[in-house]
Amino acid sequence: MTSLTAHNDAKRPQRTQRVVILRLNFFQRIICHMLRNPPSRFVPITALAFFCATVHAQIPPIPPAAQRSMERIIGKTGSYAPNESVFKIRIPRMDFPIESWVAFSPEIRGGGLMMGELQLLEGEVNPVATAVLDAGLNINGLANAMISDQPRLLTMNVGGTGSFDDLATGIRKSLDAITAAQRESGTVRAAFPKISSIDGGPIDTILSMKGTVTQGIYRASIGQISVLNNTPFGREMGASMSIMFAGTNQDAVVQGEFVATAEQLQRVLKALRAKRLDLISIRNHTIGEHPQLIFVRFTGRGIAADLAKAVRYALDVQVGALKPA
Repeated sequence: MTSLTAHNDAKRPQRTQRVVILRLNFFQRIICHMLRNPPSRFVPITALAFFCATVHAQIPPIPPAAQRSMERIIGKTGSYAPNESVFKIRIPRMDFPIESWVAFSPEIRGGGLMMGELQLLEGEVNPVATAVLDAGLNINGLANAMISDQPRLLTMNVGGTGSFDDLATGIRKSLDAITAAQRESGTVRAAFPKISSIDGGPIDTILSMKGTVTQGIYRASIGQISVLNNTPFGREMGASMSIMFAGTNQDAVVQGEFVATAEQLQRVLKALRAKRLDLISIRNHTIGEHPQLIFVRFTGRGIAADLAKAVRYALDVQVGALKPA
């Protein structure tokens, strides 16, 4: 009898978790139906408020011991919002009146969820990107923080799931990468080549593409199909991986833009950084397409054939032919 009771007790948390998930799925279906077929203009707001309140009521709290542990790992104190079960740590920069932040919440299915924004100078972006990805976290966006700023400030959106301590450790490593980048003397990149004489033949062979060379500059693209408003669109409408080589065969600059789905994004970023290609931006061009397309702009400098091999590696990783290093 005792063993049977213990067995039932062990099953109870899993059963409770399943009930919570089923409940939330049920509420989601109701809310979606009400939003699509509202009997009045007040219903969508009421429905959303009801759904948010229901979801927050199901999220367990973060224990104080876990909060203190994250503070110790990151090295900053945080604040807890019990109404949403969110623990948030703000990280101000010492050189600008701007702050990064990270927020942690329990996942309904177990474990922790982290989202945040890191405010970075241009020279810090790629070392931090490597640290974020190496720590098992995700990069969800990269864009300018301001317009006409000098020096240039960018916002990197990061996220991840796992234990709270592991997530906090990943953020700590990312902050350490900022400090390391600040200690290193900045490398001034040479200006974009004014005269180019790229031989496109070897690049075609490496990339398995057929590009064109105009005034010594090599260009090529690969289209991808997505659907927007029930209408397919592809390369000519901008859904394409594009690449350009300028300069000379021995001293070339490559600039390009990968088109990745949400499922491909993190491995594309890892592949680009593994080959020391620099990230410029991560953004959307359209909203509501299926599958969702995310555009990753990158650049690099070196021998043209080596740069082409780096790009080919990233393409192979994107489609699953290779695993990121």
